Amino acid sequence: MRLAFALLSLTACGDTVLDLLPKDGSTDATDACSVDLQSDPNNCGACGKTCAHNQYCSSGACTCLPNMTLCGTSCFDLRSDPDHCGSCTATPCSAGDKCESSSCQTGTCTSPLTACDVSGRSACVDLSAGEPYCGTCGTVCSPNEICAANHCQPYEPATPCTSCPCTTCDSRACCPPIGTQPNPICVTGTACP
Repeated sequence: MRLAFALLSLTACGDTVLDLLPKDGSTDATDACSVDLQSDPNNCGACGKTCAHNQYCSSGACTCLPNMTLCGTSCFDLRSDPDHCGSCTATPCSAGDKCESSSCQTGTCTSPLTACDVSGRSACVDLSAGEPYCGTCGTVCSPNEICAANHCQPYEPATPCTSCPCTTCDSRACCPPIGTQPNPICVTGTACP
């Protein structure tokens, strides 16, 4: 029954699927919610299709976050990734080297960049930028989170708003769209990325 109704909703509603399950935390079966297949990173283009690390959902397709580049099927920061330093096909940096400003180099990372270990090599990253790490080396946000104030925070598109402020966000921060998304985003807390 649920599958048939979801398929009918897909056909009838286009970008929105009615979810017959209660909203998170609710026990009331009549408290249903909808899913935006165009911008929901956990249902991107289809129910249950989750975007990978360093991606967001735009127009129903998983897309690399700003400052990330698609290499094969994964997104990398070519400015700091020692395996893809400068290009997707670059020779990986040597052991003990760092990737900074898209080139393999010797020495320490230039301030304010932080050296994060990647198999004995350094990725020189701005931990406050949230790409690829958020706040500390190795901290990676989930697809439905974004780095804001050095912490991974849940977010969702502020549909149907096209600018901030947006009543959809309630007490959450209304922040500019990610990359090519048409809508601003609602971020848990008070800080924007």
